[in-house]
Amino acid sequence: MRCTRCGVEEAAMKTVRPRSGGASPFQLCDGCYPALRRWVWIIPGHVTVTARCDACLEFVNPREIVPETLRPAGWKEAYGGTCRMCAQEEA
Repeated sequence: MRCTRCGVEEAAMKTVRPRSGGASPFQLCDGCYPALRRWVWIIPGHVTVTARCDACLEFVNPREIVPETLRPAGWKEAYGGTCRMCAQEEA
């Protein structure tokens, strides 16, 4: 996905629309969202993104997966890897 404001690419971003209405939904990265949060609503996007931890088997937001371990898992279009909680326990 590509941020509409700054152009950065990430696997998952917030889909938003202006609170004033009228405009089409667009994507914002975590860096751009805080500056615009007063003027947009977060809405459901076209795709739901989830990840599953290989250690505890919990489903989490992909941002909770340690970046070095994040990978497409091929299971129901989810990502896989090790969540931050399990990585802390292993360390």
